[in-house]
Amino acid sequence: MQFLLAIFADDAVGVDPEFGLTCRAYEEALRAAGVFVEGRRLQPASSAATLRVRDGRRSVDDGPVSPAPAPLRGYIVVEVPSLHDALEWAARCPAASRGVIEVRPILTRPQ
Repeated sequence: MQFLLAIFADDAVGVDPEFGLTCRAYEEALRAAGVFVEGRRLQPASSAATLRVRDGRRSVDDGPVSPAPAPLRGYIVVEVPSLHDALEWAARCPAASRGVIEVRPILTRPQ
């Protein structure tokens, strides 16, 4: 089963070199365990735009959807047997100590 680990952290929290090494080691551990599907860092929240379409009318606002505990900084998709396993991997993520990680199952479509 695939799970999204959505990483929310303040844009002001810089990625110092030691933290970057810790993040790379975490990704290597995910890959070595065979659970890594994909993951990416995102541009700062200030670069986001929010789109809504209501009654056929489109509106665009600068910035991310609010409210959130902090801006969405990135994501990781893992494939593991259970929510428990996904939470275990999320707890090991270095970003968990600097923000919040939302763990959510990815909906699979029937074949």
